[in-house]
Amino acid sequence: MLFSQQTVLPLVLVFVFIYYCLGVDSRAVRGHKNFDCGSPKDVKTIVVDPWGHGDYIKIQDAVNSIPSPNTQWIAINLTPGVYREKVNITTGKNCILLQGNDRDKTSIEWNSYVNEGGNPFESATFTSAVQHLVVKNITFKNTYNLEVEGRKVNKAVAASIFGDKSSFYDCGFIGLQDTLADVSGRHYFHNCHIEGAMDFIWGNGQSIYEYCEITVRTYPHPRYRVTSVITAQGRESEEQTTGFVFKFGKLNGIGNPTTFLGRAWRTCSTVLFKNMTFSDHGQLVEVLPIGWDHWEKNVRRIVYAEADNTGLGSELDDRASWERIGKKIIFVAVAAFACISNNVVNALTAQHVIDSPLLTEKIGTNRTIKVDINGKGDFTSVQAAIDSVPAGNSQWIIIHVRKGLYREKVHIPENKPYIFLRGNGKGRSHIMWNESATDNLESATLRVEANNFIAFGISFKNEAAIGMPFTSTNQSVAALVGADKVAFYHCGFYSAHNTLFDYKGRHYYDNCYIQGTIDFIFGRGQSIFHSCEIFVVGDKRVEIHGSITAQNKQTQEEDSGFVFLKGKVYGIGSSYLGRARGAYSRVVFAKTYLSRAIVPEGWTNWSYVGPTKDLFQAEYDTHGPGAEQEGRAAWSKQLTEKEAAPFMSIDFISGKEWLPVYNED
Repeated sequence: MLFSQQTVLPLVLVFVFIYYCLGVDSRAVRGHKNFDCGSPKDVKTIVVDPWGHGDYIKIQDAVNSIPSPNTQWIAINLTPGVYREKVNITTGKNCILLQGNDRDKTSIEWNSYVNEGGNPFESATFTSAVQHLVVKNITFKNTYNLEVEGRKVNKAVAASIFGDKSSFYDCGFIGLQDTLADVSGRHYFHNCHIEGAMDFIWGNGQSIYEYCEITVRTYPHPRYRVTSVITAQGRESEEQTTGFVFKFGKLNGIGNPTTFLGRAWRTCSTVLFKNMTFSDHGQLVEVLPIGWDHWEKNVRRIVYAEADNTGLGSELDDRASWERIGKKIIFVAVAAFACISNNVVNALTAQHVIDSPLLTEKIGTNRTIKVDINGKGDFTSVQAAIDSVPAGNSQWIIIHVRKGLYREKVHIPENKPYIFLRGNGKGRSHIMWNESATDNLESATLRVEANNFIAFGISFKNEAAIGMPFTSTNQSVAALVGADKVAFYHCGFYSAHNTLFDYKGRHYYDNCYIQGTIDFIFGRGQSIFHSCEIFVVGDKRVEIHGSITAQNKQTQEEDSGFVFLKGKVYGIGSSYLGRARGAYSRVVFAKTYLSRAIVPEGWTNWSYVGPTKDLFQAEYDTHGPGAEQEGRAAWSKQLTEKEAAPFMSIDFISGKEWLPVYNED
């Protein structure tokens, strides 16, 4: 059942149905609503690290430690790595936040299959049968059909989702046949990568796939070319409210496959594609002109729809001309409004997940310069795009840095404010340089000296070889932030010595990843680091412990200071939370998980020879094995709720006055 632009209104009613009945707000909040899991602010954290620096080495062991039934949010944080195990979250272990570092760096992989006629769920790398599951930044992979070329393809599931109210953000699902079993329940997938060749999104779930990349592979066969199939949705009757909705995403291919958008696994199969881009960036997939396969089902009961899609293969002229459009859409639309009120009124909104579309909407511009390393944009260099912005710019302009590795130094000069540097994700858009120097300014990969600057979804790296014996001890800065009203969302900062030079001005870092050894967050900035991951790497050059921060507040009158809220600190080395760089050095860690990477003293005045009475090195409500207070430095502080209050608000950086969007706990 297909729709042109003239029939978009009924289609929108279908969207309204799944949009609200899911219990997920997929636009304004970009987060997860919950009814049963208590306050999202009171989250217990379990860390899984394959090298033994967390609470568990295996994910399944961490899952098994959760009581059943569980009714309070529990976070399972995975350090980067490949976890070769099957993971099964069984009924009753509800209210889990499972999060990795980056889907390109954190994966759960297994090699399993079932023969024809077997139960495909038995092959699944990951299985969830719980309510209220939130998963972020993890790739799930079944490697069986991917490892041996020429072997017979069998059913090999990467993930099976049975539970209700489950959401996945920036995740990957990789396989060949039956990759993602969206079996039952209400589900939301945001900015995910899903890859396969045959029926690789299938089941009877009631799900939205928003801003997702669907990658079709060629189905291997020794004798003839097989047409791939993306979806096999299993709605069984008109009374059911299930279906798959794909919107604002991309459809790409590997190996120039041909594909159906879907085939009818069950009688009333329901799939909708809207505002999708087909065959983007030259990764071609040929969508057959007919579009869909009824698979010998009664076409009068199938609901297949498309509207406002673009790109090769999106033309509707030769699509299947199946009948009875109106009746089915009206039926589903009525079901939609029947369930809106309960979900909207009763929902409890958890932490916002700030994403690129939300930021773009808030800054209110469509002025975009495209940077593509392969020459398919306006520039191939990020600096060239910045140079094209006129001096004295007074309106927001987007510089879209597409997926790729850009080997260059980038400078945002003082006379070019209002730049939004937007990447495709910190695991996909990288700006890298290799330089160490005695001058932090000279070595920086990124240098920001213009006010009103935003970056989203980009990794900034300085890969100068320090941190090894007999190598330079010079600074190798990944980013220097020397301007006011600067924000980074979902960005990565990688180096060793002096990774992030938070030089001066008011700054906001949300859901960022920062890695280093010594003084790797330093400067005189006035900054909030919200829900950020701090990864400590052992420095092999020295016997002393490294330090995460080296804050340099010089006078009592200065407003500068670093505040870390609701993040996590872990790693493969040992470190202090900070060392005093100035007489009034001010750093606060609040509601943050501290792993064993933090030494018992917590803080040091290493190399600072002045009095410690004016230092403000403090913690509030930290947790984890590194948060024990016994042995802490004598001058460090454990704050009361009242003492911590000024640092817990976005008002610490006057954020309500200049940030387009922020999280406040």
